[in-house]
Amino acid sequence: MKTIKRFLIIAIIAISAIFTGCESRDSDMILPENPIFQNYFVKYNLTTKQTEAKATFRTIDKTGTRLVLKGKSSIMLNGKKQDAFSTAVIDGYFYSWKNQKGLLNAKFTYVKNGTKKFNNTFSSKDISNIEFKSGHDKLELKKDNTIIWKGNPIKAGEEVYVIVYQRGKTSAIPSTSKIGATSITIKKEDLKDLKAGKAKIHLTRKLTKNTIKEEDGKAGGSVTLENLVVAYTILK
Repeated sequence: MKTIKRFLIIAIIAISAIFTGCESRDSDMILPENPIFQNYFVKYNLTTKQTEAKATFRTIDKTGTRLVLKGKSSIMLNGKKQDAFSTAVIDGYFYSWKNQKGLLNAKFTYVKNGTKKFNNTFSSKDISNIEFKSGHDKLELKKDNTIIWKGNPIKAGEEVYVIVYQRGKTSAIPSTSKIGATSITIKKEDLKDLKAGKAKIHLTRKLTKNTIKEEDGKAGGSVTLENLVVAYTILK
């Protein structure tokens, strides 16, 4: 078990991103023979039945410079252009599609220079399901709380994390990637910025795959998949 104090780090990165943006190059400035690394993200909100998706691209491999798709290069999700584009993003994904209705089979179609097309499809079934089982309906502010989930134990490459939201404030983000785990602990220190009363608790299972079906040569590709469930809770 580990507790990740992400918010201070995220705030610093966010400020940096706003003023400088992520380093990037236009795709039409890249030699056509250079392979492109594809990086995808899909989150399924199992509670609201919505899908969020993101994509970004890099030259040569996963460490390469991110690309702004220009000219005859494009990316679509299920035949739709992105809802938003920005190089000033915290997570590094330039292209995003938010709050798509339904738990969609997410088909990304990347066209490279108008000559090559790569199709990669992902679904909520590509990652194990997760549901609240116990420990989530009431949280004690003065002691540790254990959340048990329904669904498979954690497997290699998976992570489960939890966040509590209350009137614009958030808890720390405890997470676990321990293989075989079926529970996660929210320590009392994680809730120190919250008060007694109603709140929402988000439980997420995350899986990262370092390969995708259709890759551009030896550049490779990756996808991060998340299944999220949300419930109301009472802080005491």
